[in-house]
Amino acid sequence: MRTLHVAALPFPSPQGTQALLHALLSAQAAEHETHLLCYGHGAGVVDGAYTVHRSPAPRLLRSLRSGPALGKPWLDLALALRLRSLERTLAPAIVIAHHVEAAACALLVCRAPVLFVAHTSLAEELPSYFPHSLRAPLRALGRASDRLLVRTASGTCAVSPLLAQLLAEQSERPSAELPLPWPCATPIDSAERAAARAELGFSSEHEVALYAGNLDAYQGLDVLLAACAELRVERPGFRWLLATEAPTAAFVSALRRRGLGELAIFARLDSESARRRAYAAADLALVPRRAAGGLPIKLLDAWARGVPVVAARLALAGLQHAPCAEVVEDDRPGSWRRAISQLLHDRSLASERAHHARLYVAREHDPASASARFSAQLRSML
Repeated sequence: MRTLHVAALPFPSPQGTQALLHALLSAQAAEHETHLLCYGHGAGVVDGAYTVHRSPAPRLLRSLRSGPALGKPWLDLALALRLRSLERTLAPAIVIAHHVEAAACALLVCRAPVLFVAHTSLAEELPSYFPHSLRAPLRALGRASDRLLVRTASGTCAVSPLLAQLLAEQSERPSAELPLPWPCATPIDSAERAAARAELGFSSEHEVALYAGNLDAYQGLDVLLAACAELRVERPGFRWLLATEAPTAAFVSALRRRGLGELAIFARLDSESARRRAYAAADLALVPRRAAGGLPIKLLDAWARGVPVVAARLALAGLQHAPCAEVVEDDRPGSWRRAISQLLHDRSLASERAHHARLYVAREHDPASASARFSAQLRSML
């Protein structure tokens, strides 16, 4: 079967959606002739058995950032025009459109059946990019967009059980859970851990909590900042490692205003070696979330690498996770502080959580079995 995936984003890129997309395409390429159409720019070289096609991207619009931007409409128009011609050339059995913009383009120009793959709830995430006064109308706009796409597409898959439920309730149409392929990484040994900590400036006495990802408002990093500030007082050796490719100036300013300039250490996240180094240096990983629906891929990544996790309930997005993480039930800094302290204090509990998490990923997110389940979903639409 020939499939054409469409994603209105730069590719490749050190971001969760792009990492998941690469994992899904790589797994599908073992079974099907797999193509991807994306924006005309990215960071790095694509390493996969699938074929990448690109729409034009003017140099001034080649940002890797997520979220709304002034240049997005032009990039999406170019994507739609390229999609129209590419679909007619390839004649795929199905077009698989990832997230809202790609789905809108596909539904406008494609003749083949279109599967809408939702990566987040637009109703929940869109308002986080704008001032508070605009959030109510933007939430309504996001909800209407989600509903329209689900009701118009030939089928819908969502990246988490919670998102599938939200979309089904909003649209009164069924939404399936997308099987997520995610490989387990080679275990991190003590020598690699020591080398990573030394390279990033940590000693054996430091207690390192890692956040790996972007710094957008929907992540809920302000709560983590307050919690980590409390932890620094209680545990002098505590350090907060932020691995990100997002601009950091505003976040550094927020740290300095609170007298916390030495609390956070920043690291790159632009390659697998950089990502692995960050996880190897960490005693645990932090996975916050403020917008309901989407699944933070950093959660699967930490689990697959055997790193203990403290996660917000929203970040779990309905996954049957127990006993894979220490779960924070609310958005209060004190709850985060207590959960982080618990895993730092009780290393046997942390090790147990990491062990169960790695087994969970190997069982539930094995690339071959996840791809087979997704293929069955695709065939049911044809």
